[in-house]
Amino acid sequence: MRIMITLAMCLVMGATAYGGEEPRPRAWAVPMSMEGVPNLHRLDEGVYRSAQPSALGMKNLESWGIKTVINLRLFHSDTDEARGTGLRLVRVPMKTWAPDEIKVARFFSELMEPSNRPVLFHCWHGADRTGVMGALYRVVVQGWTKEEAIDEMVHGGYGFHPIWFHLPGWVRDMDVDVLKKEFTDGFIPLQRGVRSGSVL
Repeated sequence: MRIMITLAMCLVMGATAYGGEEPRPRAWAVPMSMEGVPNLHRLDEGVYRSAQPSALGMKNLESWGIKTVINLRLFHSDTDEARGTGLRLVRVPMKTWAPDEIKVARFFSELMEPSNRPVLFHCWHGADRTGVMGALYRVVVQGWTKEEAIDEMVHGGYGFHPIWFHLPGWVRDMDVDVLKKEFTDGFIPLQRGVRSGSVL
């Protein structure tokens, strides 16, 4: 019950961050607010994304019910921040300037393991490497088109940096059929994805 109340409060607080702007498409990740976890969004009931959590953020994530934290940063582990928690830490170091398909496969192998969920994945800003993996999750697991996923990645309010202009093209070129066959056969998301403003 405590987790559900906290979740409801996070959803309300996060939604207010977009007040005064055009309505956020229902399909896009839900913005949330949690101390120590910047740029936090929910993709579905089992998958969350953010920027680098602090030590307090890691404790809050654990109390909130998160089981696994996947770190996409190249030179930084979460060992110090997560010390004293029971969180399962996974490192999938990725280069923003040169994403690696082998690392993508490792990411999905961890993300799609039911015992690891709920999962949060992050990089430093929660915008570019995190954005790429979020976009691929949308396409591979939730059935979005690549263009829908790229639109959210770039315009979803996560802070996408134009200097990484090659990332949308990298998502377009990714052979997602291989990932679908390898990681989603028989998998049913906890909450089905949304496309074009409608719940699937």
